[in-house]
Amino acid sequence: MDELKIEGKVTPEAAQFIMLDEIAGLLREQLDVMEEAEAEGLLDQIQLPVTPVIYELVISPPWYSFTIVNDGPNDVYMDVNRDMNARAPFTTPIVPFQVLVVNFDKPKIRTIYLATIPPLLSAVRIYGTR
Repeated sequence: MDELKIEGKVTPEAAQFIMLDEIAGLLREQLDVMEEAEAEGLLDQIQLPVTPVIYELVISPPWYSFTIVNDGPNDVYMDVNRDMNARAPFTTPIVPFQVLVVNFDKPKIRTIYLATIPPLLSAVRIYGTR
């Protein structure tokens, strides 16, 4: 480019260069937003004993989804992001050797609650995707 300005005016080449630079900046911002909203595909694996005492598993950073496997020998009751002030009982029983997939499609899984019916015990494996 010989001259970017001709008598106080911007040449078409300079204007095009400026516009492309602005577009590139906007595209970079959009890509950053999209990367934040996309699951990393990383797996967290957790193995836990489950008792009648409610166990609160805090997830950080939040998961998009998780798979829970009840290794038995008894039913496990589970809830996700539960309001602990709620009086309602856990409503999701996972029978021994059942595999349950929970998918929120967004990173919103922050807490998983697990318990059994007294006096029974059990064990679970949890695979979380962040």
